[in-house]
Amino acid sequence: GKLTPKQTEELREAFRLIDANNDGVVAPDELKRYVEQVTGDVLDDETFRNEFGISDLDRDGVINFEEFIKVAGEPQSPARQGNQG
Repeated sequence: GKLTPKQTEELREAFRLIDANNDGVVAPDELKRYVEQVTGDVLDDETFRNEFGISDLDRDGVINFEEFIKVAGEPQSPARQGNQG
């Protein structure tokens, strides 16, 4: 599904909120802090690293806006549907 300009702008706003130091990428600690603030949950480091790894498509250790859109803009990506095996 293609995002509308409005959805893209909303994601950009969210990305800016998460990107605490405004360097244009979201580091794991920034995302973890944001998710914990929003959900009120304390995330288990290992679980969080796995989730972050799924989002970090180019494996550079940070999430750029393109990766963020791919992950946040997907209703339910296959990687998140619990692949027991």
